[in-house]
Amino acid sequence: MSRQASRARAALREAAVLIRDAIGLEGTVRGIETDGMASDLCAAAADLAGAPIIAEAVAGSTIRAGRRVGGWLPLRWIARLGVDPLRRLHLDDESRSEGATTPTLPTRSSSDEAAFVNAVRREVGERSQGRPSAWRARLVDRALEGARGVPAAAHREVAGNVQVATGAPSMSRFLGGAQLLAWVVCLVGAAWIGLIHLGRAVLIDWDVPALGPVPAPTALVAVSLAVTALLAGMNRVACRWVAGRRHRAVMRDLRGLCRDEVERLVVAPVRDEDNRQVTIASFIARLRL
Repeated sequence: MSRQASRARAALREAAVLIRDAIGLEGTVRGIETDGMASDLCAAAADLAGAPIIAEAVAGSTIRAGRRVGGWLPLRWIARLGVDPLRRLHLDDESRSEGATTPTLPTRSSSDEAAFVNAVRREVGERSQGRPSAWRARLVDRALEGARGVPAAAHREVAGNVQVATGAPSMSRFLGGAQLLAWVVCLVGAAWIGLIHLGRAVLIDWDVPALGPVPAPTALVAVSLAVTALLAGMNRVACRWVAGRRHRAVMRDLRGLCRDEVERLVVAPVRDEDNRQVTIASFIARLRL
């Protein structure tokens, strides 16, 4: 019985050596770190689905809306020229209220999809360093099988679930209201100056108060105009800040939507193949004992 066991053990050792040599297995095979793979690839998938274009449209629409309610009053009409960037993509409030209107996202091209496939090939190739060439090629093949479907899946996911912030920042509305008050003060000062000149035209000598060498009505107009310009400048800064925040939020949300598709179509198959290879390597290592 012991002789048969020895022969069987020797045969198993020989089989293990043959299998190891056939696949080029050397040393211990450890599992691939796939936890961050979806995060690394979701940015490329989101770019294919139009995330940068949507984010830029959100930022541009925010600045445009903020200038309409908080820009310098004599120049606010400029912000009404042209078309809202979100309107072009059918992502503005009016388009979304219509219900049936779907977002207009950029069309995917074969070169874009090829770029994503190449990104997947590089990512999996780098993470599978040290694997036998046959196993490494198998990992890449499993990843690419799903990678070819990611652009279309990410496009559908973004089109069906994209949510963006629209409208002017609340700070712009506050600054716009404050600017209107400053313009009212300016008009009061201008009316005061007009009454003084009208009175002098009919030989009425008004007693005009002064702030040092400057008559009070003139100082009132100058200060209120300066305040309107200051508030308009503050609004410009606030709009750019909010636009930047919304831009980053859109990119983060859309990458999150695409991350799920990358996880399902690319990372999960790679993880399954990796587990299979690690199981085989562990079995061979036990046979050699």
